[in-house]
Amino acid sequence: EISQQGVSSHLKKLRDLFPAELFIRQSAGLQPTDYACELADKFEQILADIDGVFVATPFDPASSQRTFRVMANEYAQLAIIPRLASALRTQAPSIRLDVVDFQAEQHLEALASGEVDLVIGFDAYLDPGLLRATLRRDHYCCVLRRDSRYLPDNAPQDLAAIPFVQFANSVGNFEGQMSPQQVA
Repeated sequence: EISQQGVSSHLKKLRDLFPAELFIRQSAGLQPTDYACELADKFEQILADIDGVFVATPFDPASSQRTFRVMANEYAQLAIIPRLASALRTQAPSIRLDVVDFQAEQHLEALASGEVDLVIGFDAYLDPGLLRATLRRDHYCCVLRRDSRYLPDNAPQDLAAIPFVQFANSVGNFEGQMSPQQVA
């Protein structure tokens, strides 16, 4: 989809760049010279090498010796990382984990810069533009001993009436979540 004039202009530029003729005029039109064919082979190899850069090499955990830097909140460090490390010991013994504390205000930049490879944290504190996968769903329960003063006559009562302490999943996340009457 280039005009004849455009092709002629490009051919002139190529003649000026290379030390030998690229095409010979014949009755059937332009025919490439041996030099042009050799040059074409070299360019095909260069283009194949460039294409190869963008083809992902399959990741083989068993033979990888890479260190992965993981930014994880305290919960993930206690509940997820130990199981991950155990699985890595058996399936990918040469992979190492470098775990750093989760920082809500820095996780996006740390991923973008390559400072960390993976972030594990609570969904509400992760940037919504990131690709994410749920690693686990947990359920919490309250356990009281049979003779607890909060269970008169061993009958369950409204747990909301029991004084409690609320824990935040990172520094500064209490805002709007706790009122003084909730803390015993």
